[in-house]
Amino acid sequence: MDSPSPGPSPALQAQNPAHRPPPPQGSGHPLLPHSALPYPHSDWPPGQYPPTGPPAQIQAGSSWAQVARAQFASQTSSVQAPSSQTSARRASSRLAMPLTPLKLPIASLREGFIKERYTLIKEIEKSIQFLWPGFRIRGEDLATCLLLPRHDLEGDGELSHETCIPPELKERLADISPFCKHYMLHLDPGNIISDPKNPKYKRWSHAIPTQPEKQDRLHPDMSQSRWRSQCGTVRVSKLETLSAFLMTSRDGNKCVVTGRPNPRVFWFIPRGWNDTADHNDATGNLEIGCYYLTKIDLLETISVSGELGNTHKPWNMICIDPVLYDFLVQGYCAFSYVITRDLVGSSILNLKFFWMPKLIPRFHQVMDLSKIDTFESTPSADGSTSFNIGDNDFGKELSVDLDYFRRLNCPPALECQEIMSEITDFSGHDIWINMTAPEASLFESVAKIHWTCIVFAALCGGAG
Repeated sequence: MDSPSPGPSPALQAQNPAHRPPPPQGSGHPLLPHSALPYPHSDWPPGQYPPTGPPAQIQAGSSWAQVARAQFASQTSSVQAPSSQTSARRASSRLAMPLTPLKLPIASLREGFIKERYTLIKEIEKSIQFLWPGFRIRGEDLATCLLLPRHDLEGDGELSHETCIPPELKERLADISPFCKHYMLHLDPGNIISDPKNPKYKRWSHAIPTQPEKQDRLHPDMSQSRWRSQCGTVRVSKLETLSAFLMTSRDGNKCVVTGRPNPRVFWFIPRGWNDTADHNDATGNLEIGCYYLTKIDLLETISVSGELGNTHKPWNMICIDPVLYDFLVQGYCAFSYVITRDLVGSSILNLKFFWMPKLIPRFHQVMDLSKIDTFESTPSADGSTSFNIGDNDFGKELSVDLDYFRRLNCPPALECQEIMSEITDFSGHDIWINMTAPEASLFESVAKIHWTCIVFAALCGGAG
């Protein structure tokens, strides 16, 4: 869990389109809000905070003009980075940097001591090689080991070479990637539309689960079961419509990030996970990967086995601007769960919005775990490590790339920046959503699954 947020800081308030001052005349920067857009300079928009208001300790802070001037004045320092490949992104990210450094909530960055973590990963590889000499840690395996808390990689952890025998280690690593790919497959409904002209289907058809062969037709005396299945399908459709209506009312029919009206409905657990019996079975077959990666028992808490549409509820949905929706379903950005606070008769949940790194594809690529030792590094007092990289170093090692992205304060991918002239939101933006206590517990679980799967895909080079 990320560190609890006492409420939006003045810097992040300044990043909220509902509060941002107009950009300096003549700036023309694509990440700054367009002067013609009707951003209201008023209190937080409906859906951004519950009707009862934010927690009492949240203060208004400095005026937005003061914050903006301070933000532009603070951008005199720069981060040493590869100029030949990322000059455009570097220039953009400097303007996008918040006043306080961001902490990207990924275990390998949050916990620090990256060299010690790589030592544990090498031990995992060595343990599996005892029975499979040709085994190598690949891109998906390294992404998994960077996402997991360090205690999962040592002691009695789920992927510890000390307590897990080689077949267990190999099988558990292999279970995680299919689960995350299953999430990304269904996150964008267009991925599974079979059409020769659909490029999304071409890219994702390999991830569509193959179901067992169909059995003989049901006997007449089994018609009652067949009738119950059909009834369930109708119920799911009606439930989905009702849930979307309730969620839209909760969020004030405005995007929870930008405050703009006429949003789309974003599902944290994709609609296609349990809308049909086949989809529900496919999700159940892969759920063990969810447990190893997030420690969430998917079938016990969220997607109940044997029930269709169990996640077609308001606690699995939020209102999102159409532009951000397209970015979300393509894995360009994600929401990180921070904390839940109990209010009188309800709960308020804090999420943070982050852009994902656009990295080179590493799916199924063999990882050289000693490569990280070739980069000059600077350790910090908190255990974190910064790498000093040159013009041609970006793309050569995953953790080095991730550190570079973090030091740039997690900017959007280049292909997103032109579109972002319409909607401007930066990594670290706080979002607050109000719901009942039982809903809040479920929302926390689906938000964690969403974050982990999208970050996993991004680390493997799958953002976008």
